[in-house]
Amino acid sequence: MNQDVEFRVRAPRGLGTRAIRVAAWMLKAKCTHGALVIVRNSDDEYLLVRQRLRERNRWSFPGGFLNPSEDPIDGAVRELREEAGLDLPTQRLELLDQYRQSWLRFFGHFDHVYVASVGTAELRPKRSIEIRACGWFAADRLPELTASTHEALRRLRHKEREAARLDSAAGSLRSGDKKLASEVAST
Repeated sequence: MNQDVEFRVRAPRGLGTRAIRVAAWMLKAKCTHGALVIVRNSDDEYLLVRQRLRERNRWSFPGGFLNPSEDPIDGAVRELREEAGLDLPTQRLELLDQYRQSWLRFFGHFDHVYVASVGTAELRPKRSIEIRACGWFAADRLPELTASTHEALRRLRHKEREAARLDSAAGSLRSGDKKLASEVAST
């Protein structure tokens, strides 16, 4: 016996289709993407910006939301140019990490973090309309930072420690190979 069962969902009294659609849209998962760039100069200083609208008293790496269907590296280059007046080609940026920010529970925001190195005199940052201040800061004299900048720095330092550990292990391996080679040669 095959019977079609039709389920009807009725809106609560006084709510129309538009209100239900808006509510459904608001409850639906959202996802945004952003790009930020850790720029370090040859004096080992970081380029930081202080924005006019978001977290006014804290400093951050240049960056922001990606435009719809914008490639993350292109967004990083655009944000760097817009916020700091620095025009670096994409070849100068290296992807450090991509991760989900934890500052929103129900909405997902993914950051794409890039690293770039510049000479001290190579580039002079300029302020833009959305940036209150822009400057170079030594790692031991950083101002108050945004949460996303703290997270990006934490990931950068972790990658640098991991690279140093691997270099040290490779050096030990090379010295062990030399010792083994000398033992084989002496026999």
